[in-house]
Amino acid sequence: MNDIDYLRLFESLPHCDSMCNIVEDWGYAPNLYYFDQEWHVSWIDSAEGDCLYDFVGKSPEEAIVNAHRSIIIITDNSIKFL
Repeated sequence: MNDIDYLRLFESLPHCDSMCNIVEDWGYAPNLYYFDQEWHVSWIDSAEGDCLYDFVGKSPEEAIVNAHRSIIIITDNSIKFL
């Protein structure tokens, strides 16, 4: 995979509310960041700043893949994480 493929994979991660219902905007949005010598993909609330789920990797690409693999079901209205 190239950088654009990883970006598209990250972009495909859904936003959700605290009950894991998919929402179009606001709610918990996936964020990619480097902290404490690890890359993280975390679902962070846009208003409160708290974290719903966090997946780590040694590289940004690994964190994105780990987050994507950890979503086990995506329906029209909700997501379920491992």
